[in-house]
Amino acid sequence: MIFQDNVIKEYLKNVYFITGTPCGGKTTVSRALAEKYGFELFDVDERFDEHKKMSNPLFQPAMNTYFNSADEFFGRTVEEYKNWLLNNTREQLEFVLLAPKNGSLSLVRPSLAARLKP
Repeated sequence: MIFQDNVIKEYLKNVYFITGTPCGGKTTVSRALAEKYGFELFDVDERFDEHKKMSNPLFQPAMNTYFNSADEFFGRTVEEYKNWLLNNTREQLEFVLLAPKNGSLSLVRPSLAARLKP
């Protein structure tokens, strides 16, 4: 499924993406912000297994890359890691945009941040 940029921008105008490297504190920061401001939290890491089951190695190769050890994961060059991280994030975004809400498939609703605007 392909979404036009203007549609994506409208649906995501009040969504905050917190990204970064493993063990960088993304979950800690996002949970603290969600609690403090009443944001709806969508933790991609918590849903990775679910997304992976729906994925296809042909269309989501980064999501389906296996690492046999921590050394293999962390021992990549900066360029290899950067490319994998960007591709993995892009591939997972498709699943985030079509996240189930109340048992039905729909675009993720924009964050509650809109309520905070003056």
